[in-house]
Amino acid sequence: MNSKQPTEPTTSAPWGNTLYFLARAASRGAACLVLDKVLSTALSKLLPHLSTSTTESSSNNIAKSLLLGLAIGIPMTLASTITSFVVQKIFPMKQSKNMDKLMDILLKDPIAAAIEAPLQEECLFRGLVQPVSDRLFSIVLPGQSTLAKNVSLVFSSCAFGAIHLSNDGNLAQPICATFTGLYLGILKNKYGLGCSIGAHVTNNTILCLLMRTLFVHDKN
Repeated sequence: MNSKQPTEPTTSAPWGNTLYFLARAASRGAACLVLDKVLSTALSKLLPHLSTSTTESSSNNIAKSLLLGLAIGIPMTLASTITSFVVQKIFPMKQSKNMDKLMDILLKDPIAAAIEAPLQEECLFRGLVQPVSDRLFSIVLPGQSTLAKNVSLVFSSCAFGAIHLSNDGNLAQPICATFTGLYLGILKNKYGLGCSIGAHVTNNTILCLLMRTLFVHDKN
């Protein structure tokens, strides 16, 4: 008997693939949010002095902040694009295997880049790293809550930039990611995790559409 392993759908109908990728993104996103809540709850039990609420208190608040983030993501993307343009003038981005791999993901699996990556990164950095570092720096800097929050914001943004480092010598991507992390961290502090997720999704979606359009234009 010739048994085949299950693979991603190869149907020729574009809606079939789109629905599959959207369902996958939704399930992974939900898993990230649940994991974020479980870890933050466990942290508050194990280390009460570091306890912090990493998600909004109700699904209604999350939905509102998510929609707000999707809208705010448009001007944020403009700010990120301007920042990227300036940074790349100073640190030109080189063509490399990592850049080719990124472009390959954008072309073959844009939903992973536009939806899944923002959900995962926001739950990790704005959902866990930033709130925990808020508390840590508030202990290191007692009586200076504003300074502690700002230092935490910079720290979590630099950590976000650091995961975008690569071994090909490109500095533009991690620097741009650090600035994007700052924008997202400010939104998280002001409006909640849902807002930073929404803004990140909008940012990545616009960038995916632009890069795919430019790639197709260059190919023609």
